[in-house]
Amino acid sequence: MHHYGIEFGRIQYSSHALRKLFADIGGGQELAIRNDPTDICAIGVIHPADGTLLIVSAIDENTPPISFHELILKFTNVLNVTVGLELKIRRALVDTLFRVPAR
Repeated sequence: MHHYGIEFGRIQYSSHALRKLFADIGGGQELAIRNDPTDICAIGVIHPADGTLLIVSAIDENTPPISFHELILKFTNVLNVTVGLELKIRRALVDTLFRVPAR
């Protein structure tokens, strides 16, 4: 837990209840988290003192209602496209530097 909230699955979450918990126990605490793997819009945080479940929403209100699996696939696809584009740019640069005919 940090001053801005919690980061889980590359998404930041925060709520009024979580900020109050941060004020009560401080940052750097490890908390038990529960999540619905089919929805990344919110997570549950177990209050360490009384065991109640705090529902904590994603900070970004535009977080799509997708599963963590879909998020991983989307992120992986973006990386693959980025890496593929980077390789094409590097090849073009090397071809230009060494005057290799276009492929």
